[in-house]
Amino acid sequence: MIQQMCMLLACLVIGSPFSLQFGYEHISLFVRVGEHFGTVYTPPPTGGADFVIFQGEPIKIELEIFNEGSKEAVVVTRGIAPKDAFHMVVVEAPMSKVKPQLSLEVSPSVKLRLTNAEILAHWSEQIVLPPQSGLKFEAVVVSGLERLPTGIYKLKFRSLLKSASGKDIPANNDTFTFEIRAVETFEDRLEVLGRQAMRLFVREKYQEAEKKLNEVLLLYPNSSGSYTMKGHIAMALGKKDEAIKAYRKALDLLQSKMDTLYLSHASSVSVEHSIGFLLATLSALQKSR
Repeated sequence: MIQQMCMLLACLVIGSPFSLQFGYEHISLFVRVGEHFGTVYTPPPTGGADFVIFQGEPIKIELEIFNEGSKEAVVVTRGIAPKDAFHMVVVEAPMSKVKPQLSLEVSPSVKLRLTNAEILAHWSEQIVLPPQSGLKFEAVVVSGLERLPTGIYKLKFRSLLKSASGKDIPANNDTFTFEIRAVETFEDRLEVLGRQAMRLFVREKYQEAEKKLNEVLLLYPNSSGSYTMKGHIAMALGKKDEAIKAYRKALDLLQSKMDTLYLSHASSVSVEHSIGFLLATLSALQKSR
């Protein structure tokens, strides 16, 4: 389960980029999901949705204005602060009364994503983007409701910033869809605990992450993904022997087909990928001893 989350933690790109070139301008807006763990023990999204968010989980969005060209490009802010740089429209929601309850909160900290690094961007009237770099905004969709109703949601985004020529910054596919799902089943509970562990791991809160993994294993001792994540935590803490033990356990659960919940939902390609990852990791660790 968790190994799938690791693979999917990389943000999901919704649609493909589209850009227009005005002179040296070659910038476009990308809309991405801020965190996408996929579904491992529960059914995939329904209704054409791109991903599943369980009730109570954050709805994180990543927006990026990217310079695809080979020359510098300029983004003109026109005095707009990062928090006001984008407009969101709720195109679809399970109930019409929910639409006005949703809004977008953009972090004031904007990052400049370079080829091999990310640094804090200096916000000014004109921001120069080197070739193949982007302004990355982290945002979250918030609600005035205590709990969002289950169902399909579709959001549409537009940048209020401009290019150097005064043109709008285009996006080819600026809408994406997600499903809000209630935590109802045993498998849903495993999914949510695994996601909580992953969030803690990413924030380097390793002990708290391991506690969540132990909760998963208490409910379902054959969770190969939980042991994979335990291996990652041990590696992060420099405990190589513990990491090897955890990775071996995960591999055994997959090869012996004891992780029946994961195997019942995963594709053969995903299973082969998980096994291959564990074999390669164990081999590398053994050689480094």
